[in-house]
Amino acid sequence: MFKLAIVCLLITVSGCSTLQQGIWFNSIDELIKNNQYQQAIHQAKRAHPEDTALIKNIERQANIYRRQQLKLVNQLLEQKQWAKASERLFILKSTLPDHRQFQRIEDRLNQLRKHEGLFLACQEALAQANYLHSQTQSQLFEYRDKQTDLFWWQSNSPLQHQKHLLADKLISYAQQAILQNDLLLAQKAYNEAVTLNENAKNKHISESIKHGLAKQNAASIQQQQTKLIRELNEAMIEENFEQIIALVSKLSKPSFKGKDVKEAVESAQSLLVFNAKELDLLGDSVYRQGDIERAMTLWQQAQTLNSSMTELKDKINRAKKIQQKLNLLRGSQNQ
Repeated sequence: MFKLAIVCLLITVSGCSTLQQGIWFNSIDELIKNNQYQQAIHQAKRAHPEDTALIKNIERQANIYRRQQLKLVNQLLEQKQWAKASERLFILKSTLPDHRQFQRIEDRLNQLRKHEGLFLACQEALAQANYLHSQTQSQLFEYRDKQTDLFWWQSNSPLQHQKHLLADKLISYAQQAILQNDLLLAQKAYNEAVTLNENAKNKHISESIKHGLAKQNAASIQQQQTKLIRELNEAMIEENFEQIIALVSKLSKPSFKGKDVKEAVESAQSLLVFNAKELDLLGDSVYRQGDIERAMTLWQQAQTLNSSMTELKDKINRAKKIQQKLNLLRGSQNQ
């Protein structure tokens, strides 16, 4: 009787297992259609013999789908839709083969969400600081107006206590902002904390902010310098003299320095000088042929390219006088 019960149980379990497979089983095409690429690959690998071409095809489709969906996730990050981005990323991790991009985007999501939370908390604390400052001014006015007691000015007064508590909170926010590399936010929080409580000064925090901002500024200048040099080289290739002059002017500022800047500026200036001389010679040629107006135009262009050619000013002035005399002479002949 016991053996019969065991046999019946096994038949029942086997029947349920077969029924379950019939209900839940999906073909590879259905899995792909539903974007269940991870399961489709797993199912394809269980086939005997293994269809390598099919697996690679599924992986290719999975890669295309992943890139499309991650673009949407990045758009959600730009819109600060943290919950929607997190939900979509979770679905992708569950349905697609594992990829390093998932972890990178998840780290970015957590960083951005954390930073916005810190920024808003810091803004709220700064607003509270403004309120406490206004309270201080109101109580000072009351004292000046009615000669009331100044007990609130003492270090153990409720108002001072609130200021000190808020200063501690802002110091904490400044430290968090430094860790998140938002040094401007850290600077704002730290400066306000010290304003609320002079004893909140912290040399380590102030030095971290100072050095960090200096480093960021140097990196920003270097990035801008590289960009300007690249643009200058392109302008020289195209012989865009107007742009060359503008870029040389920018790169001549004291903030831009180094061998690369010097070489780029010298090359540009040499090109300007060469073309200025060419325009000068062409101006001389057309002047001798009697085309004074065109000669003046060419000399003015040369002067724009190289302002150090002082002789051009004399040529232009002399040509203007001759042109005026010719105009007067033509006018008198026409009368």
